[in-house]
Amino acid sequence: MKLPVSFHINVNEKFPRLSRAPIVEAVIQWQATPTLPLEQANLLDVLKTRFPEFKCETLHEVEAAFAGSPQGMELRHRSQWNGFRLTSHDQKHVCQFKPNTVVFSRLAPYEDWGQLTQASQPFWNAFRELAAPIMIDRVSVRFISEVKLNEGEDVADYVTQPPSPLNSLGLVADSFFHKDSAATLGHAYKLNVVQTIQPAQPPLTTQRSLIVDIDIFTTEPIAIDVVDSKLSELRFIKNKVFFSVMRDAEEKFN
Repeated sequence: MKLPVSFHINVNEKFPRLSRAPIVEAVIQWQATPTLPLEQANLLDVLKTRFPEFKCETLHEVEAAFAGSPQGMELRHRSQWNGFRLTSHDQKHVCQFKPNTVVFSRLAPYEDWGQLTQASQPFWNAFRELAAPIMIDRVSVRFISEVKLNEGEDVADYVTQPPSPLNSLGLVADSFFHKDSAATLGHAYKLNVVQTIQPAQPPLTTQRSLIVDIDIFTTEPIAIDVVDSKLSELRFIKNKVFFSVMRDAEEKFN
């Protein structure tokens, strides 16, 4: 994906508000190196106290490696604690609270940016208080949209530049996976845009789905006191990309 050389960030630019936005997951992620260790037992008690309306589950990271033994090579697994997963009672809000990362997700139906940031802020505030990071290593915004394609509808009905990997051969792809990456010149941001088709899988799904996944993130450490302004800029880039990629979004999703 090529962004204009004169790409300009204007957080005051207005974008259409979609009453039927196709967003199935909206994510804000903070990654920061703690100066205070987060201990599993103590952290669990704190999270249960601060977020009693959320179900709390332990996250584990599993590593697999081959090791020599008298019987030959063995595949050994090692599991270690990697934080907690908190899920709201309605299962619309999910937070992965890890030793150096907070990942907050809002699942469909997406409401608006204000609701997303308001719901996610208490988790980031808790991490700041408990882990006391000095800088933020990375902050990102990710929005995943899904459009169910009806019979006779084509990807080109919904995206402005649909991938066409087999058209030159006279073939039409039933599914595809296409990824564009770009850096914003003059700004320490990078973005990935994935367009993919998921074929129907009867009896679970009888329609093809178009997935558009927009992920924007910082590429340099940032001071904690400017994270809100960075999030506003990430949101602007997300909106700019969404309304550039999606064809007639205001007409189709209102």
